[in-house]
Amino acid sequence: MPRRPLARQVSLRACLRALALLGMCGAASFAQPGRTEPESPVPQPGQIPPTMLPTVAPQPDPRDAEIALLRQQVAALEERCATLQRDYDAVRAQLLAAQQTIAAMPKGLPATQPPAERVAPVPEAPMASPASLLAALQRMHHEQFDPPATFKSEDERRSAIEKWCKTLSREMKGRPIWVVTISDLRETTAGRHEATFRVMDDELDLPVGGPFVLEIPRAFVPRVRDGAAKFDRWILTLEFRAAPRFNADRVDEGVFNVPAFVGAFAEFGFEVEFKTLVGKKRDEAPAEPNPER
Repeated sequence: MPRRPLARQVSLRACLRALALLGMCGAASFAQPGRTEPESPVPQPGQIPPTMLPTVAPQPDPRDAEIALLRQQVAALEERCATLQRDYDAVRAQLLAAQQTIAAMPKGLPATQPPAERVAPVPEAPMASPASLLAALQRMHHEQFDPPATFKSEDERRSAIEKWCKTLSREMKGRPIWVVTISDLRETTAGRHEATFRVMDDELDLPVGGPFVLEIPRAFVPRVRDGAAKFDRWILTLEFRAAPRFNADRVDEGVFNVPAFVGAFAEFGFEVEFKTLVGKKRDEAPAEPNPER
């Protein structure tokens, strides 16, 4: 048998060695530490596969309800703060006006006293004027809450007065017709207008009680402005509601009596809603009788 050439035998041996080395390197690479193939989870006997587990719906967070409640409380507090700010602004304006009046008074007693202003008697019907309503509330407060000895404690009396104020604010109302004077029309903040009013006894031609300030609805402002030079009286039809306010710190009139003192823990207040407003001259016939008087 003829022998193969030596060079051919050497090349075959070199190829076999190269193949052997490649096989060993591949095996070593698969055997490197830390390198493992991912294994599929195999459920054990009695174990439910993850894909068959029931889906649980997410439960509502109880903190959501607490956050919603806190937001409601914050909104209520903001509304209360706005109301208190309006009350404060009104009282402060009245206080400044009173201080200016006192500062302008002459020092000492004048040589002759000016004649006292003539006013009409205050009607007993509560809806006839703000002065009438104040007098009626003062009578009711005195009859129900004085003397304090009729209550077991001062806290019980205070709670009863607070409830009384809320009840009257809901139930004590009417729709009177007033003859009034309107003066000092002025614009306030945010385009609002207010003026000084005074109820008049048209038959006696005398004022009933003191002046008071009301905000005039936007629709009535041009009428009042244009009629100021033509009319000295106005016939006002309105919704009139008692709005006494409970004040746990108010036990007497104080120095300026603002707001007006109804009785212990109660201050005077009222609300109006304009319905009609008609100009009237002084020499015209008296207004029709007011059914609320």
